[in-house]
This record gives sequence, structure tokens and C-alpha cells, in this order.
Amino acid sequence: MKLSYDTLGAQVLESQIQNTPLFYKSSIVKHTHTKRGGVPILFPQFASVGSYKKHGWVRDSEWLLLKDEKDKNSHLLRFLLQLDPTKNWPHSAKLSYDVIQLKNSLHLILKIENTGSTNFSFTGGLHPYFYVPSVLKCTVEGLKSISFTDKYKETHSEDVLKFTTSEFERLYHENKPIKLTYDNVVLELNQKGFDEWMIWNPGETLTKSMLDLPNKDWEKFICIEPVIASKPKLLKPGAIFNGSLNIDLIINKT
Repeated sequence: MKLSYDTLGAQVLESQIQNTPLFYKSSIVKHTHTKRGGVPILFPQFASVGSYKKHGWVRDSEWLLLKDEKDKNSHLLRFLLQLDPTKNWPHSAKLSYDVIQLKNSLHLILKIENTGSTNFSFTGGLHPYFYVPSVLKCTVEGLKSISFTDKYKETHSEDVLKFTTSEFERLYHENKPIKLTYDNVVLELNQKGFDEWMIWNPGETLTKSMLDLPNKDWEKFICIEPVIASKPKLLKPGAIFNGSLNIDLIINKT
């Protein structure tokens, strides 16, 4: 097993189980912000819909590492971030994040507690860059009949989702279990707390404008993100939100 991270953003950078890498990580590193790849955390805003910076700021914040415990069968990381009121975000919140790697699975658990005296609403989630040898040869299953919003106004929904050289950006408005498959690898993805799936790949053309992504690396990942995007989540004082992503690895030995 292999698990690496950065306390900046509590970002999982690499996870390897059964000698299989779960995440893509760009070879171009810009130290002033979140690294491209791994699993960034998005809060208190998803994407650019809102008044804050894109995907919020906790991915660019230094988290406190509370635990780093491992043995031959498991590895546990626990991070903590306290958010105090500012001019732009006049609330208090405590974020804790557990990463649990087991022999055949990885579990990501984000807890958000309103520690202030006022309500606040948020969007966000997790932004995994799942590694694939070629996005042109991978498939995603489990999304048929789920309503979605497509950036490019596509309206058809396939039994098995496949990808091309073009950018793909589609928000599915349910959180049903789905499967990512490539070669002899199947990743079963289950989420709780979050309520939608965002699926994204920049494609060949957009990648050329992304300074922290090698031109040909668009083919090496697919982002499948458990998120809260369409409808903000209200958190009252003292309330706690729990969101999780469970990744189970299956190797088909044929």
C-alpha cells in the first residue's frame, strides 16, 4: 500500500492498493496553490457559482495533521481545519477529514461543523482525479436515467458512459453508486451526505491552456466528484454535516 498527502488542503496526492494507483498527479507543480491531481477538498463553494474564489479556499489552507497511523493492513490520516470569521465569510466552522486506506479500499470522510452563532449555507465536495491509462478506453456505469446538467447542452444519457478527445463536464443530480472500469480494474464508488456526481475531463484542447497540466495528460484521468452543487446545504449553529466517498477496488483476473 502507498499513501501520500500534503497538509496544504489536506490533499491526498497518491493512493496505491493492490499495486494499482487510484489517482493521477500532475508532474508540473505550482507551489502557490493546490496541486493538480489527487483529491482536493472543495468548500464553501463548488466551482464558480457564488461570490467566493473558484472551489473555495480550504484547498489552499494549511490543515493540522492530527493522526498518521499505519500498519501492514491499514493507514489512517486525520486532518483538522478551524475557520474563523472574516470580512468575506462571517462564520465559524470546524472541518475534520479522515482518510482510511485498507487492503482493497479507500474511504474519505469529510465532517463540517458550524461552530458559530449564525446559519451558513455551502456547496462543495471532493474532487478526485482518478487515474486511468487512457480516458478514451475507460467507462462509467450506473448513471442511466439520472437527470443531469451538461455544460455543452448534451441531452442523451448512455447505459455506459464513454469519453472522447473533447472536454466533458456533466453534473448528475443523484448520488447512486457508480462504477469506473478500465482494463481489468473496476472501482466501485459510493457516496453519502453529498447528493450529486460531477464528471469532468478537460479534453485535448482545454488542457493546452492549463499551466499545471502537461498537454497530453488529459488522457490519464477522469474526475468523478461527489458534490453538493445545485442546492446549497444549510448548516445551523451546532449542526454537523458528514460527507463520504468510499472507493472499492476489484481486480478481474481473467
